[in-house]
Amino acid sequence: MRFDVPQQPESQHWRIRSFDTDEVDIEFEPLGAREEHTNFGLVRTDFVQPYGRFAGQVCGHDVTGTFGVVEAHLSVW
Repeated sequence: MRFDVPQQPESQHWRIRSFDTDEVDIEFEPLGAREEHTNFGLVRTDFVQPYGRFAGQVCGHDVTGTFGVVEAHLSVW
């Protein structure tokens, strides 16, 4: 799976596609997000979980208008 995560994942569209087939080809439009950014020096986490709507095809099925979430998470320890 290829996830094209935008620089501003909480507000810009995401693109999710299959590598070798057209089984998955969807776009995600964020409507809002839950975020947490913690930095304790040696331990750091950056977490963004946008919620919104999907548009496109998954295994030949139209998922346009489906509500869901995506996530970008970086942890260092």
